[in-house]
Amino acid sequence: MNTFMKQAWMSWQETRRETLIFIKSLTKEELIRKMPRPWLDTFGVHFQELGVVQGAYAHALRTSKMDFSLMAFEPDIELYSDADKLIEFLNDKDALFREAVESINDPNQIIDWQLPRNPTALEHIYWLMQHETLHHGQF
Repeated sequence: MNTFMKQAWMSWQETRRETLIFIKSLTKEELIRKMPRPWLDTFGVHFQELGVVQGAYAHALRTSKMDFSLMAFEPDIELYSDADKLIEFLNDKDALFREAVESINDPNQIIDWQLPRNPTALEHIYWLMQHETLHHGQF
């Protein structure tokens, strides 16, 4: 793995570890308790969304283009109400994300987000960390 990508991966692991620690701290009741927020209205749905978004980011690393349609999902109560299933789901997404990160030879490769300034592959990983950390603040 490229040195810069390896450093980004290690930073990502630290961010995700905090998410997993938080999941483990919640009871089933806390995972599904409704919050006053449209759509992302439980901790569990937030965690499901984190995995879905990570999948879109991994796909973008493999294709060099962000496909926002991959972020659409229906909340799955079987998944989001069970901490063990959520952790397995996020670990599976991590494995796919790691494969995508490892596939990048040039950390300066541009990922097309259809923005005036698109991120490099390296920035793209840090943008995922920012997204996950945003959720930490929301929790």
